[in-house]
Amino acid sequence: MPLESDDDIRWYLDTDLAELSARAQRAAEAVAGHSVTQVAPDRSVTVTVGPGGNLIDIAFGRNAGAMSPQRLATLVMKLVDEATQRASGDVRAAFADLVGENQTAMDVLAPFIGPTDDSPSSGLNPKTVAPGFRTVVPRRP
Repeated sequence: MPLESDDDIRWYLDTDLAELSARAQRAAEAVAGHSVTQVAPDRSVTVTVGPGGNLIDIAFGRNAGAMSPQRLATLVMKLVDEATQRASGDVRAAFADLVGENQTAMDVLAPFIGPTDDSPSSGLNPKTVAPGFRTVVPRRP
C-alpha cells in the first residue's frame, strides 16, 4: 500500500516504532537477570556468569582441594569461557528478534554481547588478560 499523505507516513512510522519498541522490551526482559551456570564433570567447580559474561558466582566442591592450583585455575577459566559462550548465544538469540537479519546492527551489539559459539575460544589466560599478572601459591608453614 503506497503512502499517500503525511498522515499515512506518520501512522506507518508510529506503528513501526511501536513494534520495534515492543521487540526491544521483549529482548530486554529476556536478558534481564539471565545467567548461565557451568559445572565441572566431577563437580569440583561451579561457575555462574551473567548475560555479558561477567562472573557472578564461583563455588568449589570437595574435589577442588585435591587439584593443583594451576589445574584448578585452568578448570575455572575453561568453565567461565564455556558459560560465557552459552550466555552470549542466549543474548544473541534474544536480540535476533530485535535486529532480524541486520548484520550491521548485530555487529554494533557484538562487543556488549560477547563471543559467538563459532568464534574461537577466548583462551582466557591471566597473563594475557592482565599483563604482569602472576599466580602466587602460598607456601604451607
